[in-house]
Amino acid sequence: MMNYLLLAASLLLTWPAAAQTPAKPTKPAAQAPASARKLLPGTWQSTEDKNFVLVITDKQYIERYAGQPDEARSLRVLDRACDAAPGTKTDGSLYLQTTAADAADNMCYYLVGVTATRLQLSPVGGRGNTLSFKRLTQSPSKRQGMP
Repeated sequence: MMNYLLLAASLLLTWPAAAQTPAKPTKPAAQAPASARKLLPGTWQSTEDKNFVLVITDKQYIERYAGQPDEARSLRVLDRACDAAPGTKTDGSLYLQTTAADAADNMCYYLVGVTATRLQLSPVGGRGNTLSFKRLTQSPSKRQGMP
């Protein structure tokens, strides 16, 4: 019986200390912005809608949808949120800022992730869910019968 009392007392004495120092959650390793920037250019097909293709070049963001004219926007890849002032401290995240002829069509996307075969973008400002793409190895114009 005495052993149980000693065990209970020791647990009560050490429990508050353990509660005050919770384990830090492990954060997934962030992809280096430089390598992510190198992986962005290419032709990407939506995993949700095979007719939607995204072409990213160093300076352009081009949306293609089967049977529709291309929607091209200028592109800037930023290491800060699109509305943040230049020089703002960042956490290593990347954002894609697209600028269209009509300012109402300007967009900002958070780069969720990019690999050699996959791309995930999340529109900033609550305009939708995460967009997921797979890299195309064949020209989208040939794939969709475009000239």
